[in-house]
Formats: sequence, structure tokens, C-alpha cells
Amino acid sequence: MLYLVLLDDALLADLLVVQTLGRLAAGRALPLAFVHGGGGLVARALEARGVFPGDPLPDDLATGGLARAHLAAHLAQTHALTRRLTDAGVPAVGVQGTDRRLLVRTGAGDDAPVEAPGAAWLADLVGRGAVPVVAAVARRGGAAEDEAGVAVPVGMALAALGRALRGAGAEAVVFARTAVDASASDDAALAAASDHAAARAVQAAGVPVRVVSPPAFFAPDGPGGRLIGAE
Repeated sequence: MLYLVLLDDALLADLLVVQTLGRLAAGRALPLAFVHGGGGLVARALEARGVFPGDPLPDDLATGGLARAHLAAHLAQTHALTRRLTDAGVPAVGVQGTDRRLLVRTGAGDDAPVEAPGAAWLADLVGRGAVPVVAAVARRGGAAEDEAGVAVPVGMALAALGRALRGAGAEAVVFARTAVDASASDDAALAAASDHAAARAVQAAGVPVRVVSPPAFFAPDGPGGRLIGAE
């Protein structure tokens, strides 16, 4: 079993909560990796400059600058998360999706597929007792090894890792803000997910996704909530 736990934007805004999740995971020896996006850092930075959705981008962002800003936000989140978790005694390891071709975008455009050819070494890290903190950043297919990569939707990254690690018993975990019963319908469970888009992307990819409140995920008798798509 390997849990791929999504840290949504609300969690990324409260790293003390993430510390608590890490401590619980380490204390229960749950085999998991955290997967995260940029946490809305770019949107907030743009708003601080008076730029809102639909507005023209400033000149410094119009020609590739926005992509670089999203990439920088992902890297900043990885560093902050890893530092907080390590400070709490969690054996966290910061990982970029570009490391060892963990994540690769196989085409051009924002909707191009994402695959995880390097997922086996992530499972090996978890098997050694580490808690990887994975940024949703992918290498462009055919790109040089030293290329920085590109930020991808966290749901696509989660789905790619889940597909690649099905043999290891991987399932995605998307937290809900309220309790989700195991008997809930798929639609009701997905509606309760804190990141609806990511949960639905994982489900559409055929990867099992557990929608669960944080307390129920760390229940003494094992993770609860609603598991969608399990065989």
C-alpha cells in the first residue's frame, strides 16, 4: 500500500496543520508521499500587483515569465513544507517532479498528458521510511536533463503517479473538510473533496481515490472515508 496524499491550497496556507499530518503519518508508519501544487502563491502575487483573472499580464510575465513564476512557487512550497516537516521530526524528503524523470509531460500545451516513468524510485523512498514531498512539476518530453521543467495541474501529477504505482497498491487521498461516510455515492464524495478538480482528474484516470477527512484518515483502525474506484 502507498498513499499519495494531496496537499491542497487550503492546507498549504496552514503549514502547522501539515506538520500535524506529518507527525501522525510518521507515528503510524503510514507509507505515504505528499503531492502539492503552488498553493496560490502566483495568484496572490498578481493580485498584490493589481492583476486579476482576465486582466492582461504585465510585460515581465507575458513572455514565459508566468510559467517561471509558477515553477518558482512550486519550488518554494517544497522547501517550506520539507523544512516544517523536518523540524517536526518527520523524515521528509523534498522532491521535484523533474528529479530522475519522475514526471514527464509528453506533449505541448497545458492539457498535454503527464506520465510518471520514474515512479519506482519514489516508491523505494517510501519503502525506506521516508516521507517524500513531491512538487507537481514535470520535465518536458525530450528536454535536456538540466532543464527546469514546467508546473502541471496537481490532479494530473497525482493521477500519473497513481497509474504508475498501481502495482504497489497506490491510491490517491484527497481530503474533505467534513466527514465522508464509506457508503456515500461517488458524486457525493467527490463533491465533498476540498479539491474537486484534482479528485475528479484522478477518478477519470482510473486511479483509486479516497475522499476522507483528516481525522478519519488517521483513524486507529485504518483510513476511513469513501474509496472510489477500488477493484
